[in-house]
Amino acid sequence: MTPKAWSNPVRLVAINLAVLALLLSPLLGPWLLAHWALRHPRLAWGPLLELARWPYLNIYRQAIQGRKDCFQRDQTLTYIGQPKASCRFDNLEFRTTHQFNSLGVRDSEAALRQPRSIVIGDSHAMGWGVEAEERYSRLLSPKLQPSLNLSISSYGTARELRLLERYAGLYPQGYASARTILLQYGVNDWGENSSTGKQRFQSSSYLSYAANTPYVKPELLLDVSNWGHLRLFTEHWLQGILKAEVNPLDVPFPKHGEAFVASFMTYKQLLAGKSLVVFVSSDYGIWNASVYRDLEHSLGSLRRQLPHTRVLLLNLSQACDSSCYFQLDDHLTAAGHRRVAQWLNQSLTALIKPAPATH
Repeated sequence: MTPKAWSNPVRLVAINLAVLALLLSPLLGPWLLAHWALRHPRLAWGPLLELARWPYLNIYRQAIQGRKDCFQRDQTLTYIGQPKASCRFDNLEFRTTHQFNSLGVRDSEAALRQPRSIVIGDSHAMGWGVEAEERYSRLLSPKLQPSLNLSISSYGTARELRLLERYAGLYPQGYASARTILLQYGVNDWGENSSTGKQRFQSSSYLSYAANTPYVKPELLLDVSNWGHLRLFTEHWLQGILKAEVNPLDVPFPKHGEAFVASFMTYKQLLAGKSLVVFVSSDYGIWNASVYRDLEHSLGSLRRQLPHTRVLLLNLSQACDSSCYFQLDDHLTAAGHRRVAQWLNQSLTALIKPAPATH
């Protein structure tokens, strides 16, 4: 190029911009593609959608349990819903309203009195991303209605049982009227369950465990998101592009069944005379089948531990695939909740019988 060409300011700027674009393209290109996919998730191709999920889940997504107008600290359970509070909860794919009753759960006051069934679980069962009336707990068959939904975002099995115990103590007649407990299990329950072991859940013990776990930032536990996603999507999101399924029994949550069974150690009497129905719904449905298989290996141990409880384990992956979940968010859509409810109603009609008598 001649010196005259270099002296042309317009051409010089164009050359510099071209060189800069070449240098930045490896960094800027994926960012622009991910940003586009965030805004148009339904049009995004599989790997591009995976690329967009990482910034959404770890940067852009708001977690409701960190909202002070929705949740409050709890000495035993770490946090619980603000009693009788109402708050908006929006993310890129949904706009919802959450209303909490006097117990601090997303259900009505009337539901506390004499439910026939009780739903426990994490954000999937709580209805993250859908309105209260769209949740599968509201769509169960008349034989299971009225139902009470005690699910809280990011709770593991250990905390879910502790909250169930609290409800039973505060509303003994209401708890006695419920014959069926439906428990939704999530992949990230493993961390809480394994740290709790055979003891009742204690907030202080869990926070101590979290503080000594390298990939957990304790200040995020209450204010941003549940700890499972922090490692899962920062270390393994690329594998999600390359593989059809990342097996949680390999990384990062091993031996779900052992920790799950241990969570019930002190609740034999609480669950006596009930039917306990367990199924897995978690993270776009990717691991529903593999975690179900792991829990199935421990089903005999759980039944021996709860001799006066009818325990049923159902495989949601037979009825619900990734189409039940949002494109960016890893939770059930309203259509997904309808499919779960239909599947539960069909399954439980044949399976649920009177629970064995207590001794």
